[in-house]
Amino acid sequence: MKFKQVFNHIMIFLLVLSFQGYLPLIHIGSITILPDILLVYISFLAIIYCRFYIIILSFCLGILQDMLSQVNLIGLFGFVKSLCAYLIGSINLHDTLWTNKLKYLIILSTYFIHFFFYFYLVINDSGSWHIIFEYSILQSIVSFSIFYLINTFIFRSKFI
Repeated sequence: MKFKQVFNHIMIFLLVLSFQGYLPLIHIGSITILPDILLVYISFLAIIYCRFYIIILSFCLGILQDMLSQVNLIGLFGFVKSLCAYLIGSINLHDTLWTNKLKYLIILSTYFIHFFFYFYLVINDSGSWHIIFEYSILQSIVSFSIFYLINTFIFRSKFI
């Protein structure tokens, strides 16, 4: 990559971190939702660039997010963000085979897996499966909506 591209990605990353830090919580009844802008950013990077490098980057960003927010579950975000980068990075490998609807379904499913792992370990109660699914589905829909809106209106559906 050229220096200008690296500088642009660093600036975008700092912007994403500031959005993630100052994004307001969404309250729906007793459920609190915080969209994961960092996951959306990793999704775009996984679609644009080589999957291997984005997996390493997402692991580092996940560990950084762990250190800032979830010290008691260190490594959780590093693992699930790497897994998401791997799964979403597979879209490039099958770009001509898969339809756009299938690509969006893969991204939504990957977001669900990400949040399911997170809430399963955070809630840590075997009797609350419905709460884990409910939180995972809502978080996935909110994060996917952000991805879809950015892809459609800012990038004009260039990536999917």
